Amino acid sequence: MAFNMFLKTRTRKYITITTSAFACLAILAVTYFYFNIYTETKIIDVSGTYLKLNGFNELENKADVILIGTPTNTEGKTYATKYSTGALESVATITNFKVDKVIKKPEDLQISDTMEIYQPGGTIQTLNGRYKMVIEDYQDLEAGKKYVVYLAKNYLGGYSVIYNNNGRFVIDGDDEKADNQSSDIKRAVLHKYMSQK
Repeated sequence: MAFNMFLKTRTRKYITITTSAFACLAILAVTYFYFNIYTETKIIDVSGTYLKLNGFNELENKADVILIGTPTNTEGKTYATKYSTGALESVATITNFKVDKVIKKPEDLQISDTMEIYQPGGTIQTLNGRYKMVIEDYQDLEAGKKYVVYLAKNYLGGYSVIYNNNGRFVIDGDDEKADNQSSDIKRAVLHKYMSQK
């Protein structure tokens, strides 16, 4: 009888220790997964198709909306569409933009103090981690910097930056990140809008 009691006690301790060990391993595995895989951001450069921009006048004419202002957030909402196969079709980041001055807009468009604008690319969360899709080296607008942005109406009814980095220009400092901007267009934009900031 004492021997049976000893075996039962020993079996319970063994089960408790084994269960505790598996629980600890599971917690360690989940923690490792979360911090080292799930939240890790991987950059994916994506090529895109953009029309060739033939100068400052074309940029001004093609834009439906031209604004001067400041983005209020750097991590906007990501909008993604997928093909029927599940493959990613397009990705955009919706950013809140504080409007200081409206240069051009359609007559029927009402613009308040802020406007949501779509930027090319965005961050998508999957079980394999976060993926930041960067389209043609586009540089996201930075909160706190003042920009002139050139926008066109998109198929969602919102307004998107056009011509990639040639559709957004910092007007209150350097924009060393957007090094693939046309220098002639940038010079023309800065000459025209620096005094209006």
